[in-house]
Amino acid sequence: MKPSRSALLAASTLLVLFLVVGGLAVKVGAAENSYSQSVLFAEVLELVLRNYVDPVEAEGLLEGAYEGMLAALDPNGAYLSAEEVEQWRKDAGSADPGIVVLKAGRMLEIVSVRSGSSAEESGLQIGDQIRSVGERLVRDMSMPQSRLALRGRAGSTVMLDVLSPSDGFRPKQVEVIRSEPTQSPFELERRGSTAVLRLRRLSDLPLDDLSGQLTDAREAGAERLLVDVRSLADSEPREAASLAGRFMDGTLLRLRDRSGRLVESLDSESDGEIWSGPVAVLVNGATAGGGEALALLLRSGSDAVVFGEKTYGLGAEARLYELENGAALLISSALWETGDGTNWNAEGIEPDREVRGEGESQDEMDQDQLSRVLEMLDEGEASAEGERKAA
Repeated sequence: MKPSRSALLAASTLLVLFLVVGGLAVKVGAAENSYSQSVLFAEVLELVLRNYVDPVEAEGLLEGAYEGMLAALDPNGAYLSAEEVEQWRKDAGSADPGIVVLKAGRMLEIVSVRSGSSAEESGLQIGDQIRSVGERLVRDMSMPQSRLALRGRAGSTVMLDVLSPSDGFRPKQVEVIRSEPTQSPFELERRGSTAVLRLRRLSDLPLDDLSGQLTDAREAGAERLLVDVRSLADSEPREAASLAGRFMDGTLLRLRDRSGRLVESLDSESDGEIWSGPVAVLVNGATAGGGEALALLLRSGSDAVVFGEKTYGLGAEARLYELENGAALLISSALWETGDGTNWNAEGIEPDREVRGEGESQDEMDQDQLSRVLEMLDEGEASAEGERKAA
């Protein structure tokens, strides 16, 4: 039995009221416009149910509307069915195929491939687009859901549907094996008078070991530090606080809800400075979350100059809101900001000096970009005072 127009109108009115009262960043309008929107929604739903060539269920259409509405908010937004909520609560495991991804439109884009991983052995490359993870289409998942789907127990496998630019975007299926990362979360090398700190992860960064290596680099002749956070995309902002606290004192990050209420505050707990010389930061379009937080903190706390390209803009905290039917909404409910009140969500970080690399491959472009920045540092073009005046 098909639902009546009055039932559809009631359902859509409740949906619109939920949007308006709940404040899900969707501006439906004033009260009179809210009613007209609900009537329009009911009309669209009724026309589809009565005229689509195959029979359809109203519940499925409404769930699709919820998914589309939440997905339109930001990369975190999602509608989770009761089954998905149950899966969300389970421990998926910490192993992964060896890739770091970001949401790019309706797909996932690979922004980093771990050396020695199954992903590298399978030929996956930076820039490849993932259409589905297992049996789930990426377009139906938020970024947190997608990352959860990629994770699992070490030794388990997952099938990816991939489009590769290097292969003419022809679809291919790649089965990859999940494994625990064995690479160090950081790499430090001295390039002339500059110590280059390449950060891969912030979650398990051994700060005492890093501090010792920085001391050795300084004693070996390094005069300045370049912190490379390019493609550091899967670390959370709060994970950046521990390292940033070794460079600066005071309040590092604050988390505020939509009303401006303080939800969480992270302060420096450092018992010693990890580096006392000049600092610079290198970012790119795949620098997100914790990488962005660290770049901003170093710029404000250590007067660091930021080189590279505009960052991704991921600085929101997602929260799961459960519904009576067992389903749930995943919504960005609070924003991170630095101690001076700067936030970067959606807008990203504009570098002080835009620097782009050239080359035939992503690796060549990355190396060229780094070389250009090192040349600028060696030529003395990157003094913080000069950069601020130029801006």
